[in-house]
Amino acid sequence: MVRRSPAGPIYGYAEVEAALAKVYDAEDAQRTAFRGRLKHFRKLGIPQQQPGKGIRIRYTMSDIFQLMIACEFAEFGIDPYLITEIVRRHWRNKSGLYEVTDYALKFPGDDFHVVIETHFMSWIWNRQKSKRTPPEISMSRVAEPVFVHRLKASDIKNIFLDELKKPGRRFFVFNLSARMRDVTKALTDTADVPKSALPAMQ
Repeated sequence: MVRRSPAGPIYGYAEVEAALAKVYDAEDAQRTAFRGRLKHFRKLGIPQQQPGKGIRIRYTMSDIFQLMIACEFAEFGIDPYLITEIVRRHWRNKSGLYEVTDYALKFPGDDFHVVIETHFMSWIWNRQKSKRTPPEISMSRVAEPVFVHRLKASDIKNIFLDELKKPGRRFFVFNLSARMRDVTKALTDTADVPKSALPAMQ
């Protein structure tokens, strides 16, 4: 696979691991377990690079944010295979999680929260049911077990809490902007060459 040269900074694996370990409190006793988690994601396809055997991966910020979001999902106890499927699809289609991450980069002055509406259990049998009776099922809800909403901090109380009052609503929530700042700062602290600006998504 031919990849175009990244416009922003690139990092080696050691820098990425050190930065993410710092953000996810795995610098000491849990470092080995955390390294295993990152390597597992890499084998499953996060980030989406296939450089060939014996060739070191150089990580762009887009690659690192894929790993960051995978780690956020892992904090909620989601299966790594499902995490990989979701992240890879969103990055491939430049939608959902990719889109909201790009948006947070473009507007760094605002704090954007990712509100993820989940249907992990019912998605499975609704997807199977849709094969038999497609007119009765909303395909947009069947095709994806998560729905990503982007909310500013000021909207959390007025919008998000009202949504929770509706039947069957459940969400995972995290401050995407704050987490991206944490990762960027950790990279700056651990990298050989300081990087002061966030690049655009690629």
